Amino acid sequence: MIHLRNRLPYCILTLVLLISSTALFAQDCYDYRNTFRIAEPYPYSGLAGTMAADQDRAIIPGGTTLHFLDLGDPDAISELDHYELGQETVLVESLDYLAVIATSTSLILLDWSNPSASVVVQTEPLPSGTQALTRVDDFLLVSRALAGVDLYQCTESAGLVFLGNADTPGSANDATIHEGWLVVADDNALLTMDISNPANAVPVDFYDSYWVSSQDKNVNRVDSEGEFLVVASVRWQGEEGGGPTKGLDLMTVNPAGQLLLNDDTCFLGMDWPQYSLSSGLLHVASGDMYWLIDLANFPAPAATHETGHTTNKPLVATANT
Repeated sequence: MIHLRNRLPYCILTLVLLISSTALFAQDCYDYRNTFRIAEPYPYSGLAGTMAADQDRAIIPGGTTLHFLDLGDPDAISELDHYELGQETVLVESLDYLAVIATSTSLILLDWSNPSASVVVQTEPLPSGTQALTRVDDFLLVSRALAGVDLYQCTESAGLVFLGNADTPGSANDATIHEGWLVVADDNALLTMDISNPANAVPVDFYDSYWVSSQDKNVNRVDSEGEFLVVASVRWQGEEGGGPTKGLDLMTVNPAGQLLLNDDTCFLGMDWPQYSLSSGLLHVASGDMYWLIDLANFPAPAATHETGHTTNKPLVATANT
């Protein structure tokens, strides 16, 4: 009994560690296919060319009206409220319920933390030609084709403050900030730039090992998730593999700002794949197929579904929707 009493704390500790390790193992081995399914569709009559999501809400433009949706229950999506903007929305991006909206003439900052009392915080003139909006922490990136990328500070306290323009050699289709570097999908190349001084952005690396054609924009989009960059691009697969094919590359940026390509490319259809990143997962739609990919196991899909609906744009993922 004396020996058992002495060993009892160690037995309890061992049991706790065993339970903990089992829970961690179960979490690591979670099979997304068990819960990945098509939820009850939400009847939306407008034609959404763009949308954004924040936590359990979505903002969907319909003409000059912004619709705010509750995504808390994917089977019972409901409209929280709407806001009449007065201008037709071209692009929308949001972070912490502070949305940036691009129209054909304006850049609008909208606080929609209270959907029933949304308020325009600021309006700035915006030349035409905007290709993409990206909010990363306190930065807003406005990709403007041949005009490069405009950099703004974007905070609730200060609003939109112009920091500078990153002039790119081609046409800026999309941009993100990754590991402190500005990364630009620049027509037929991927570009990293030093923006430690945003008023004087300096090119660092230029990755152009893509299929080159005078008609195509072969680096279409770039997004950041954790340590990875996901890049939508065109690669040459050889005549037997279908020639130039649209797909997704997984890349990283080293501390010197150099772009490094993952060995594998994800080819999931003939059209530009629509994709979204959330919590280490890559959600991809092309045609009527939908793939869920864990970035740690790229490019092997964790789940594949035929939706029965063609997805062109947009595709936005949240934690459970």
